[in-house]
Amino acid sequence: MANNMVATFRVTMKEKKGLIREFQVPATTSLYRLAETIIDSIGWDFDHAFGFYSDLEKYSNSTEQFELFSDMGETTTRKNGITPRGVKRTRYSSAFKSPGDKMLFLFDYGEAHIFYIELLAKSTKEEGTVYPHMVTRKGVAPRQY
Repeated sequence: MANNMVATFRVTMKEKKGLIREFQVPATTSLYRLAETIIDSIGWDFDHAFGFYSDLEKYSNSTEQFELFSDMGETTTRKNGITPRGVKRTRYSSAFKSPGDKMLFLFDYGEAHIFYIELLAKSTKEEGTVYPHMVTRKGVAPRQY
């Protein structure tokens, strides 16, 4: 059943108001592939570490944390007692369980590019559609470098 489903996400960027991307990904998509889709959707190089965090204001306070560092063997327990999970083998559904769920996506810890990602809907795949599938593209992303 999950192989038949897709999720629709909306991504906005904190530092660039008006930048909106909505796209669909298969239900089997990992957080790593979701991150890659986000970065590809704005035309940047997917060349930095990143993480997904449940606290939309201060990522270090998040009770749910998923980081590429964990997949690289650089996991440490945070001051709040949380040990981040990896992103490569973790499906998006571990972080986004129901429509309306939101997370902060931090890309490039040096530059600290902050995105907000929301699960809008879950639906059935459309025959003939290639996923990931871009639904809405508004605004121009700032230059990466």
